[in-house]
Amino acid sequence: MKQKKKNKSVAYRGGPRSAKPVKRVKERTPMEPFTMFEKLLLVMFGISIFAAAASLFTELEVITYITIANYLILAVIILIRPVLILQILRKRTENFDKEYQKKELYLTMALRVVGVVFLGIAYLLLYNLGLVPNILPF
Repeated sequence: MKQKKKNKSVAYRGGPRSAKPVKRVKERTPMEPFTMFEKLLLVMFGISIFAAAASLFTELEVITYITIANYLILAVIILIRPVLILQILRKRTENFDKEYQKKELYLTMALRVVGVVFLGIAYLLLYNLGLVPNILPF
């Protein structure tokens, strides 16, 4: 005889044979305020959406310039202040300090490498548009 799987999200009043299921409601935790970097990402995302809508009616180059600006802004912020991203990691991970306290230097170095990569992507996009001279050896 096969047993049916019980739905754990439904509780029954008056025993298991009752006909009135009651759904359990999960408690919501209060939302924490956004960090400065998260706010910046939201603003950049909003500007990108607005630019995509604007590029439908005007020149298509608008979205290209907004993308390049986003890469430049992210690269500069990550290169100068990688601590902003570490703040987000601390906020989202409960035991971040306990697990990654010794590796924090390596994390900041890795974030700076990501910033250099973003800067390189922005440079290559600008080079393809012909806005910067070629400084690369190849």
